Order: sequence, then C-alpha cells, then structure tokens
Amino acid sequence: MRTSVIIPAYNAARFLADTVESVLSQSARDWELLIIDDGSQDRTGEIASQYAEKDPRIQSFSLPNAGVAAARNAGFQRSDRQSQYICYLDHDDVWIPDALESLIGALQAQPDAVAASGLPESVDANCRPLPADDIQLYCRDRFALDGSKLIRQPDDKQTTFDCFAVRNCIITPGLVMIRRSAHERCGQFDESLSGYDDWDMWLRLSRLGEFAYLNRVVLKYRLHDANQSRAHKAMDKRERQLYSKLFSETTESPERLLQLRRGYRYRARLNSQDRIAWAADAFRKHNTVEAIGQVRHAIIMYWRYLTGIGLR
Repeated sequence: MRTSVIIPAYNAARFLADTVESVLSQSARDWELLIIDDGSQDRTGEIASQYAEKDPRIQSFSLPNAGVAAARNAGFQRSDRQSQYICYLDHDDVWIPDALESLIGALQAQPDAVAASGLPESVDANCRPLPADDIQLYCRDRFALDGSKLIRQPDDKQTTFDCFAVRNCIITPGLVMIRRSAHERCGQFDESLSGYDDWDMWLRLSRLGEFAYLNRVVLKYRLHDANQSRAHKAMDKRERQLYSKLFSETTESPERLLQLRRGYRYRARLNSQDRIAWAADAFRKHNTVEAIGQVRHAIIMYWRYLTGIGLR
C-alpha cells in the first residue's frame, strides 16, 4: 500500500526541513519521498541530498528551473510504479502525523473515489496557529451547482466536478491523496497554468470520479510573504486562462460545459464578495489605495457574474 510523496522545491531552504520532517513523522510508514529541486539558488539541493543520504525512502533530484507544475510532473515520472497513491506536498506546508493514514483510510472506505482530501489549518512562518483563521471555513464551503442554483455541499457528501466548476476548494495539493490509476488516466499537470495547474488537475480527476471528503485537519498551511497565492492580479489572469482552456475543450459533454459556464459566473460572484472583504480589511488598516483597488475589482467581478462576460 505504498504512497509516493512528491515535494517540488524552489528556493525552499527556509522551510524544507520542517516539511520533510512532517513526512518522516507520519504514522503510516510505507512511503517513498521524492524531493524535486526546481533550479534553486539557495541550499535547497544540499538539504534534500542530506535527507536522501540518511533515509533510503528519500530521493532528491536537481533540475533546471521550469516551474512547480514541471517539478510535480518530474516527480511523478520518477515515482515507483508500484505505489498505489500519489501526494504532492508543497515545500512550505507541514502534515500532521496521521495525515497519510487518514487519507488512505478515506480512500479505502470509498473505493470508487479517485482521490481524497482533508482540511488545512493556517500557521505563520514559524508554524504557529494564526488568530481568526478562516482558511478551514473556505475549504469546508464546497459550493456546488444544483441545476442553476448554488448550494453548499453537505459534509457527508463527496466533492464533485460541480464543486470544482465553481472554485478550487482545495487550496494546496498537500491536502489531497490521488489514486495512481486515476492519475495515470488523467495525465500530467498542465505546465502552462502556473499556479492554477492543481485546480485544472482536480477538474480533470473529478471527470473520472468524486473526491472523498475528510472533514478534519490533515495539514498546516504556512502563510508567509513569499506565498505565490497572494499575488491577486496574477491569480485573476491565470483563472481566466484556466476557464478559457475549459471552455475550448472539444471533448467536454454539453452538460458539463453548461455547468462550467454557470460555475464561471458564480465564481465571479464569490470573487466579488472576496474583494469586498479584502477592501474592508485594507480600509481598517488605513490602506486607502489598496481598498479602492479592491472595490474596483469587486465591481468588475460582479459585472462578470451579471453578464457572463468572458464566456465562450
């Protein structure tokens, strides 16, 4: 029941040891770990090699910088073909000790599921819990499309294609365990969708089956200045790129295309609400320029929701 764990690492020297130690501390022991150094310019490769020398289950590879999706693909290509499950753990996230055991249990309990996912807890750069942490609520709010209506998926229901059509409710890949058999059918991460390659993967996997939902924390999600996901303008651009790809799929069924179009509009509405919340936070911090910018984007997003601008 071996699991292949893949850590893509770029300039990860600050956090990599914590992440690797969280794998070593797992209650499930039958795993391999592949650390893919994505052309780092710090001590990432050295740290990875030191762990590989100490534990035969760990391998390290240094490649030219090509981005996180390419590093994930390189790890999958080098993983043990006999492993049943695949996990992608970001270099700054930390698993709780029974994360692998819990995710394996969820997949065993639901043999038709293509993957299983749990919940995160936000921590700071020093791995201390953050006050007023709302990241867990975001992931629990798995919005789904019921016809033309937007609903919250109950906790006892799996995560479906209709959920991912609205938004990526899995904020970091380390929350997910994928069946190798499903991954092989889906293919690799799309390297042109930097930062959104994981959402694209969840959508493709969910075409094959549902995600078992584990309503418990499995990972500490580290928030720090270098988090890629904090670049809101870049996020908007990549999101439009992803939806453009989805709408141009020639093999998609008419029913799923309709759900994707509805999901796009409701996603715009949710984005608008998020922007208003960010604007309010900026006002409280007396950052007027940032607040005005967020309000402007909120209006644009709500207009997309009302009109469907951007749909093909």
